[in-house]
Amino acid sequence: MLSVTKEHLLDRAATPAQKEQVEKYVTVRGQEISRTNHAICQADLLIKNDRQAKVFLGNSLILHDEHSREPGDQLPESKFRFDFMLSNPPFGVTWGGKDGYEKEARKLQKTRYQAGMPRVNDGALLFLETMLAKMQPPEKGGSRIAIIFNGSPLSNGDCGSDESEIRRWILENDWLDAVVMLPDQFEKEPKSFGNKRNRMTDAHRQWIEERYRKRPVHPREVFADALTDRASGVIVAHNHPSGQLEPSPGDVNITAQLKAAGAIVGVELLDHIIFNRSGYFSFLEDGRL
Repeated sequence: MLSVTKEHLLDRAATPAQKEQVEKYVTVRGQEISRTNHAICQADLLIKNDRQAKVFLGNSLILHDEHSREPGDQLPESKFRFDFMLSNPPFGVTWGGKDGYEKEARKLQKTRYQAGMPRVNDGALLFLETMLAKMQPPEKGGSRIAIIFNGSPLSNGDCGSDESEIRRWILENDWLDAVVMLPDQFEKEPKSFGNKRNRMTDAHRQWIEERYRKRPVHPREVFADALTDRASGVIVAHNHPSGQLEPSPGDVNITAQLKAAGAIVGVELLDHIIFNRSGYFSFLEDGRL
């Protein structure tokens, strides 16, 4: 994942100067628990002569002890913070009981895993909590995180369970930007790797990006309840997970559309508010309505 990520940035660099900036400023760090995979990663980085990249052997979900037979997290949040993080945790892997590392993981229960610890037969949410603990603070720009889940971490656990509390903790802190459902029909690999080994094509990636970046807000959806309730005006609001309060061109465009639509149906757009955890921006107060 580290190599592919940096390759993607280099491919997007349009000029030699931009490529030089990627090489100079993009530093990648990773951890791998499998000794075989770790060796493959090291060989890959050696072949590509990427001297800035480092991959550590260890379990990123437990504390690192130099005297332990099993190495732990060598990029702890007490020393490291990251701007961007990616993770593709294993699905349904036991982390508790005799087959897991529950005793070591629970040493972080009051810190990293303070929101809760999921059932011992699926530790996927522990990976997410680990990344959240390593985010940059808002005053340094915050962080962006991407993690691949199957459906269980999004739905397992009744109200009040640790899984539910973890999800509530994320929502209350306004850390969730989007949940993207990957297409369920992939183009088959050209070679026979088994029935479950499929790949995403460029068409699938474009489909996902279009639906993430072009999420239209239609005026009829905004005014539907207002018209049903016979309201004379509406105030619309949304948050910016990035923390920036300045309206985007899309925000300005939809505000103009809503104002025009409201004039037609007789429901006045009173204000459009953008907010984050520390403040807000008002189109009305800024004189843009």
